[in-house]
Amino acid sequence: MANSRVASQAGSYKLESFKIRPINPLNLTEFAKIGDGVELSQIITQWSFSESMSMANITGSVTVFDAEGVIRTLPIIGEEYITIQWIDFYGDKQTKKFFCYGVEEVAPADDVAENILSYRLNFTSIEHLKAHQEDVRQSFADQLISDMVQSVFDTYYYSNDKTIEIEPTVGMQTYAIPSLTPAATMLFLARKAYGGEDSTNNFRFFETKDKFFFCTPEYLKNKYKDTIKNEKAIEDNNLLFFTNKSYDDNTPAGQLRAQQTVSGINYGSPVNTLNEISGGHYKTSMLEIDLLNHTVERTTTEFKKIITNNKIDDIKIPHSDKFLNEQMPIIDEVYALKDYPVQGQERGVNRHYPFYREVINSKKLFNISMSKYSINCTIRGRNPLIPGMVIFLIVDLVEVGDKKTPDAERNGLYMVTDVTNLFLEDEFTQLVSLTKGGLSSSNDRSLFRGMR
Repeated sequence: MANSRVASQAGSYKLESFKIRPINPLNLTEFAKIGDGVELSQIITQWSFSESMSMANITGSVTVFDAEGVIRTLPIIGEEYITIQWIDFYGDKQTKKFFCYGVEEVAPADDVAENILSYRLNFTSIEHLKAHQEDVRQSFADQLISDMVQSVFDTYYYSNDKTIEIEPTVGMQTYAIPSLTPAATMLFLARKAYGGEDSTNNFRFFETKDKFFFCTPEYLKNKYKDTIKNEKAIEDNNLLFFTNKSYDDNTPAGQLRAQQTVSGINYGSPVNTLNEISGGHYKTSMLEIDLLNHTVERTTTEFKKIITNNKIDDIKIPHSDKFLNEQMPIIDEVYALKDYPVQGQERGVNRHYPFYREVINSKKLFNISMSKYSINCTIRGRNPLIPGMVIFLIVDLVEVGDKKTPDAERNGLYMVTDVTNLFLEDEFTQLVSLTKGGLSSSNDRSLFRGMR
């Protein structure tokens, strides 16, 4: 959404309220005393919370410098709600409620101010608290995994504030969950979910500050397609980012530019050929062992043949076909016992889990590519940015001289996989991990050809 506060310093935010109160006040007197909570905004220095496509729940913490004895008089015992209200650079207001589950690092603030107590409060989502109170002991017979996920969510994550967005899966499956936490159950189902022949099968279960998701990256790319469909949409939604710096420009336009500039960028370690060979980064296989028929069957999957299932951007493999064919053997192999209930039965008929060959091989290859091409960077914070969203990043080539040449291989669309929202005094920054799962295979970035 277009910025209406152009006079603000890039990355600025306003903490309107940071209140804590017991989940269940002991009596009416206590309830009358604290009302909707004790205000902490004047005695905290920094707070943060993290969201990730690799985490089943939000985690957060706040540092408190307590000169009023709140920890003792409330008291804070890990049975509290925390309600936070804040406004970001773009004027977007958020009100979120969390569960405070821990108090750590309790100590005098320093040797001089011995009457001030410092401590850290840890918090997570209220939905995670609810789901943490009971294990799943349930069986599912001949159901879609997407239906199983909805059932687990409705039973254990019941919430008036958050819903779950589920990508439909393919194929009936049967499972008995003997005793797993709801989060572990969701992660188990994500490992087994099959999305069809054109899917990466890289299903994730994760929580953001707005909702839960059970889906693949390509589902998320399609979800946000309207925000990245053209140059205007990307700019209107503040999803266009640059790596080139703007120096000491305190004008409103300069701060808008700074708000869209990434810093501290790190491209990671995208290539290690020996690890790629031994770890099966480009070729992997599964050996199915049929004990009844005394036979084995091997299924080989090559990343280059399924790479187009990655829908985030047009990407390429950094190695040549000749090297992949001649120097990239299949070392990594998974072994599985066939679960056909009848001797000699055809593959895929009445199997309890009919898709493990398709899921395990492809999921691993795509998961590896998403991880090793991850870019870590820091941006000025904005509330709407959450894991799963897609942004457009214009990357300058790093080379001798100030040529401002675009890095065509790294330009383009990226998916946000991890966000740590860090609030320090009046500044809001986000530590972000991005990936497209590889390098761009096309130099044509005509949509933003004029932008450097």
